[in-house]
Order: sequence, then structure tokens, then C-alpha cells
Amino acid sequence: MMCFFSTFLLTCILYFAESSHFRGGIISWKPTDNHQIEINYRVAFRASSGHACDANTIENGTLLPGEGSLQCVEGCNDTITTMSYYCTDFSATEDWTSGTNSVKYNLPASSNNLYTFGFSSCCWIPLVEGSSDWRMRTTANLTIRQDTGKLNSSPVSAMQPVVRFSYECDYTLKIPVW
Repeated sequence: MMCFFSTFLLTCILYFAESSHFRGGIISWKPTDNHQIEINYRVAFRASSGHACDANTIENGTLLPGEGSLQCVEGCNDTITTMSYYCTDFSATEDWTSGTNSVKYNLPASSNNLYTFGFSSCCWIPLVEGSSDWRMRTTANLTIRQDTGKLNSSPVSAMQPVVRFSYECDYTLKIPVW
């Protein structure tokens, strides 16, 4: 910010920086032991924003720093882990990178067995509508399912890292889930 002073007038010029480095992500979970879950996540970023990845990064299994932290926000109140990730995909020509990581987390006892966790920040890729702020959250419901007699777990999905649509056209995107 730069300010210029005169006898009767104060003028300030603000410089705004626009970032759009976050490309999206997904969070899933599954129970492991008594009140412990394994949280798996995939995140994607603009590679030129400090999230560079190449074939060597993938081959060497380099842990990249990511951004922010995974927080438990309902049923508990903890920082679970930083959002570091192992790069699995990248495109140098399209300037993106994506990767995965997982963490085991011991949940505190809860009266309803519901726990919500996730992370949020700014700087989502510009959208035609909406803002650049984003939030990724999921709720773990550790209730025993009546149909299987086992603890509930989240569905798992896998799809290509980039999907393109033309503006003002109708599409149906089928995301494989199991």
C-alpha cells in the first residue's frame, strides 16, 4: 500500500494480488481400529505457484509441503496434520500438479459418533460464478450399519485430475464411486 499526503487530502493506492493456485481435492476416510480412522486426501494446485512436480518427484516419492492443515471441527477440535502430499500426476504444459496422502487419527469419544474434518483457504481457480474461497469437509459417521453390521465408511472415488466443460452447455459428469 502506498499513501501520499498533502495538506488537505490523503490518497492511498492499494495493490491487490490475485492468486488462483488451488485446483481442487477430495477427502475420504475409513475406520481402522477402535475410534481410529484413516483419512485419505487428494489435492491439486497450479504447479508454478510453488507446487512443482515432475517425473523425478514422483519416482523419488518426495513429500511436497501442500498448504494449510487438516482440522477436526465437529466432534473434536484438533489439528490433525499438515496438508503435505506425494505428487502422483502433473502437466508441465497445463501448469498443474496433484497428489495424495493419508493419516491415521484417533478420534475422541462422542455421544453421536459424528466427526467433521477438512481444510479451507482462499485462491481457488477463478470460476465463472462464485468466489475463490473454498472449503473441503467430510463427516465421519462411526455408527454401526444395520445392513452390514460393520462401521460406516466414506465412499471412494477416482477420476482424471482435469475435466473440461464449455461454458453455458449442459453436461453430466459420472464420477465412479465404490
